[in-house]
Amino acid sequence: MNSNFLSYCAFNIKFLDKLIAKTANHKEAILYSVLYAYSFRGSNVSFSPIIITTTILKEYMPFSQHTFLTLLNNLAAKKLIAKKCIHERGIKKLRVTLKINFGTSPVNLKLLKALNNRCLASSESLLFCRILFSCNTTRITHDNKKWSAVSKPFLANHMSLSVRTVDRLIDSLNEKELIDKKIFSWKRMRRLHYSISPYFSEPLHAS
Repeated sequence: MNSNFLSYCAFNIKFLDKLIAKTANHKEAILYSVLYAYSFRGSNVSFSPIIITTTILKEYMPFSQHTFLTLLNNLAAKKLIAKKCIHERGIKKLRVTLKINFGTSPVNLKLLKALNNRCLASSESLLFCRILFSCNTTRITHDNKKWSAVSKPFLANHMSLSVRTVDRLIDSLNEKELIDKKIFSWKRMRRLHYSISPYFSEPLHAS
């Protein structure tokens, strides 16, 4: 497997941290990221209105139409977007205008779609990318692999989730053979570590 884990990471984690801090909701942050990346296609992000449908959004986020509309309403209430429902040729669409420019594309839509094709929920995709990001910067090696010792409270805080939810998501990623987890000693302390599973051998961008 490529040792540069960031080549598999769908999200710009630093960007997403800023956005989650503003929204206090990881689903709203991911949706804004997708809208931003959709607008970013080409060169520089355009703050002209974009026309999009929930069908297009479902390619990157496996949510129901009701959930999408709720999240969009929340983003509008927080003044991160302006939106309006329109009809084109009998099809209901959304005209969305973004309000905050972060200067770089926050998510690789192709990689995010590939994660969804592996049956990951949006929260699982985000957690997986956080572990990828951590494994890329870690200095911990064990069994000839790089391991992350990032704590569950840290992950929960940065994803606006409970520790129990993070624990469940970690188990799910482990069951899907995307990550390995193991307790071993590091600097005389025993704690849980995470590594990218050897079964995750094909680059996501080849999906």
